[in-house]
Amino acid sequence: MRFEVLGRLTVHAEGQQIALSPLKRRLVAALLLAGPAGILAEELMKALWGDDWGREGGLKTQVSELRLLLPERIPAGGPAGYRLDLLPSDSFDLNEYRALRSDGQAFAERGDHARAANVLSRALALWGEPPLADAPGGGGTLVVARDDLLADRRDTVMALLQARLQVGQHREIVSAVRHELIHDPLSEQLHALLMTALHRSGERIRALQHFEAVSTLLVRETGVGPGAGLRHLREEIANDEDRLVTSSSRASAAPLAWPPPAQLPPDVTDYTGREEEVQRLVGYFTSAEKGTGVRIASITGPGGVGKSALAVHVAHLVRHAYPDGQLYVRVEAFSERPRNVSQVLAELLGSLGVHPQDLPRTPAERTALLRSLLANRRVLLVLDDVLGSHQVNPLLPGTAGCGVIITSRRHLAEGAMMRLRLHPLRPNDSLHLLGEIIGRDRIASDTGAAAALAAACDGFPLAIRVAGARLTAQPHWSLRYFADRLAELDSDELGVSASIAADSYRALEEDARRAFRAVALAGPGDFPSWVATMLMGADAEKPLETLITHSLVAPAGTDALGRPRYRQHGLLRAFAADRLAERVAENDAVVDRLLLGWLELADLADSLIPHEPNNPPPARLSASLYAPPLARRLIQADPQAWFASEIGNLLEVVRFACHELRVQSATSVALRIHSYLFWARRSRAAQDMWRLIMQAATAAGDARLAAEARLRLAILIIRSPGGGERAIPMLDLSSEVFRSIVDRRGLARSLAARAWAGEQVHGEGRAEHLERATADAVQGLHIAQTARDIHTEVACLRVLGFVLAQRGLYDEALTRSQEAVRLAQTMPTGTGEQAYLAYTLWMMGRVELAAGNYDAVLDLCRRRVDLVSPLGHVAGDATYLEMEGDALMRLGRQGEAAERYAAAATQYEGEGTDHHAERCKRKFAAVT
Repeated sequence: MRFEVLGRLTVHAEGQQIALSPLKRRLVAALLLAGPAGILAEELMKALWGDDWGREGGLKTQVSELRLLLPERIPAGGPAGYRLDLLPSDSFDLNEYRALRSDGQAFAERGDHARAANVLSRALALWGEPPLADAPGGGGTLVVARDDLLADRRDTVMALLQARLQVGQHREIVSAVRHELIHDPLSEQLHALLMTALHRSGERIRALQHFEAVSTLLVRETGVGPGAGLRHLREEIANDEDRLVTSSSRASAAPLAWPPPAQLPPDVTDYTGREEEVQRLVGYFTSAEKGTGVRIASITGPGGVGKSALAVHVAHLVRHAYPDGQLYVRVEAFSERPRNVSQVLAELLGSLGVHPQDLPRTPAERTALLRSLLANRRVLLVLDDVLGSHQVNPLLPGTAGCGVIITSRRHLAEGAMMRLRLHPLRPNDSLHLLGEIIGRDRIASDTGAAAALAAACDGFPLAIRVAGARLTAQPHWSLRYFADRLAELDSDELGVSASIAADSYRALEEDARRAFRAVALAGPGDFPSWVATMLMGADAEKPLETLITHSLVAPAGTDALGRPRYRQHGLLRAFAADRLAERVAENDAVVDRLLLGWLELADLADSLIPHEPNNPPPARLSASLYAPPLARRLIQADPQAWFASEIGNLLEVVRFACHELRVQSATSVALRIHSYLFWARRSRAAQDMWRLIMQAATAAGDARLAAEARLRLAILIIRSPGGGERAIPMLDLSSEVFRSIVDRRGLARSLAARAWAGEQVHGEGRAEHLERATADAVQGLHIAQTARDIHTEVACLRVLGFVLAQRGLYDEALTRSQEAVRLAQTMPTGTGEQAYLAYTLWMMGRVELAAGNYDAVLDLCRRRVDLVSPLGHVAGDATYLEMEGDALMRLGRQGEAAERYAAAATQYEGEGTDHHAERCKRKFAAVT
């Protein structure tokens, strides 16, 4: 297994990440940080929950479940507490970090600063953001261990910066030091590093200005000025009129008869991100390992992603290892007038001193001469924008010593080389690059708008630079104003999307072009290949392979079902969507396949999972025309796992349908994913979904669908603290609409929901709310019976019983509750209606509790294993435990009641329902 704690806690087994709840992530992080010595149970409980009262059972449950996930690694707890023992085959990022940090320090002590910088960079690359995200807070030894690790990380960052300064990376570390100063602005050691780096980069005046700014800062924040070391450094810089620039010694090689070429384009001064890629490439081209092969690296990715900039940046970093020259040539394979190999060979030979009259006539002869001239030399070649291996092979040196960096939009499958697929920048790096262009102060003026602007550029440096150029040309524009306009960058105004994708698109065969256009509607998330097949209406495996080869679709890992997934980056998707919109008939066909295919799949998956207990299930589709057979088989094998993998895409389909005002399609899909969202406790996502449908239906003038969405949204709101009062006005409007259009089922459901909401309102006027709730439930029951809607009839009966109990009318309340149970038991058996019965019995239990029938409550709670366990609803199980605790407490069995409350609180916390957990804690405290 692979354990990673330096960022967000993750555990991988056989290449797959093990799903862990937030509580279990903190538990694993605590055990890992505690080390082989282990941690006492009391401290572990405080680390996980903040206290240790009544937590023994919860801790044992969590550890027991964790043992199943991490077999053979957590021994039985004893006096020394708990510990996690790593197996010899396991790997742990903290151990790797410590080993690399130790090696880096050893290299630095021996004066080998280049290797020290390389190793320390690898050590810091193991850290995630935010660092130690799941390490428990509070107090105790765990916090000491966490703080010590963070301090150690700061020391390693400092050591890396010092090593890079020693090898001459003066300009390169300026931005890195400034980044560290954001987190530690009073560090005189960091300020000294920045002043030294600026001075050695020829920025003597800026170094002296920085000292003045630091002096002001230190006096303001600490009351005293800079220390003696920083003042002495300032005097040295002030008295040194020459730049203090160090250089690495050049590798020895016999000089060539012609001047060594130095053709690299200028490196950008604001190069941002790609630390891992830069490190890999620099290490590869500067390694001291001997061999007979030429070192070749290919950098592939879509246009505008930064391939050329990375190639040039790395070439500058490794040029000292190639003292006999650096050659740069643009092959321009994807331009409208690509260069042929013979022309490129002529340019290279001319750079090596061959007179045009002496050029061989054939490409093969020119290749032979090129290799003869490069033999026994250390020359770096950068071949920018090539089409494929057929262009590359004639340009390669024939003997070891030279290096070749290739960039291409196409994946180069042939030949022995390092292959690096370049993806868009990470969000933080995008924001950093934008700041380098327009200034940090402007970013700080509105960080939210800056983040939105950077996100709209989708991580493509080309788009970020175009956006930055617009902002620098318009200094009076606010970032918010431009962020709202940034959609223009995706198409016509600046042609960013076209410049990124057009050349690659033209190089495709028609079936691949059709696939490229179709997957534009797959959405911004990742998707499996069967989605492309569904959108195309034909097998998409080969077209997808072609799109990946051309960097127009990117691999996105593997999902929980073991299926490879893909993603089309936003700017590429914008270009593809524009091309699809140009073909009206094709666009309409793809949209139909998108909406109907996902509807069929959602309907099948929804039919195989428990239905939520607050709304009747949707009618099932009678035929399947668009759903791919593979997707149907995956659903039938594990519908929950399929939903978990595809819920993001399903929500995106709802958003797309609403945007297109195809509200019926949006509602049909939403009805079939509502139950999954309920059981997955994704109430916020469900509320956002129904709110969006409500707004789209209102815009489309569809009062019935707007009322349906408003009703479902209100039911979700009722379940939140204080939600009853907020939901009543929404239900008033839904009832009015359903009454006006004579929708009896909708009206009955609205009345049942309004009765439930009214019961939830407390404080002044509660008696009036309960009376109105009774009337609503009675009226809704009559309408539901007339409409023969058994689901709504059950809902009205159970809420009626509950409301009557709150009014003290216990006999009538029990009669109504028993009617609801008898009716729920007549529903079809199977997963679909199980939740209705479980919820109805729970509500009857609350009525029995209010009536003082405590033994009846206990009898009912004993059925929870059969009722709730098949649903997999942990929070639902906790509601039964809490109710059982209430009955036991009233029977004077406080010890047993405390056990139930503690267990319920633990289960509520594990499900993220904190307000329920706090209520159980208060009850626990009252009986102990």
